[in-house]
Amino acid sequence: MCARVRARARDGQSDLRVRGDLGEVGCSLLVGLDYTRIPGDGFKEKRRSIMALSQEGMAKMISDCNGFAIEISEGADGIYVIPTGFMICTASSGCISMRLAVASDDSDLERVKCMLSELTAAFADMRCANTGIPQFQQFVHD
Repeated sequence: MCARVRARARDGQSDLRVRGDLGEVGCSLLVGLDYTRIPGDGFKEKRRSIMALSQEGMAKMISDCNGFAIEISEGADGIYVIPTGFMICTASSGCISMRLAVASDDSDLERVKCMLSELTAAFADMRCANTGIPQFQQFVHD
């Protein structure tokens, strides 16, 4: 799958433009789980819960966490919009791909703020200024 993606949104105060080229080679599986429904306190514990799952356990977690699974393979057509507030797990074979992130409304922005706070609280390296994450977090909170 190859596609050129362009998106533009206006909220009256800011102008957000996203553009990127997507290319999919090989195959991949993308799983999304509602962050608030994953067992564990904080991002690290939730990640640990997911990483310990068997295939059957992952299928049950997808159901229990109001999640989704998308299989993407060569020749498949489609653009997938993944909502904020989900932990994303991917598995791939021979895959080259790119993801873009776009925010849309106030509820979406609040979920982004929450996820950034969870990530920076859990991983000290994400708080380093040279990653750009603290600057992005400050931008989102302003």
